[in-house]
Amino acid sequence: MTSSLNHEILEHVTHLNALARFLARDRTLADDLVQETLLRALHYSEQFERGTNLRAWLTTILRNSYFNEKRSDARR
Repeated sequence: MTSSLNHEILEHVTHLNALARFLARDRTLADDLVQETLLRALHYSEQFERGTNLRAWLTTILRNSYFNEKRSDARR
């Protein structure tokens, strides 16, 4: 992964925080969702196709993390 992609990812943290707080309605869960999103984005960065919409890719990761969390809560 290139450091330029790292910087590009960090440019979207504000958007991710806002979306996570909207979805979770809980500051702690929202912070956890953003952290999980950033970790997954860094881990799977080789799957990101340059030239496509990074913000949409990150948003999808965050949204899927949120849904996974809700499914996990429902099972408990």
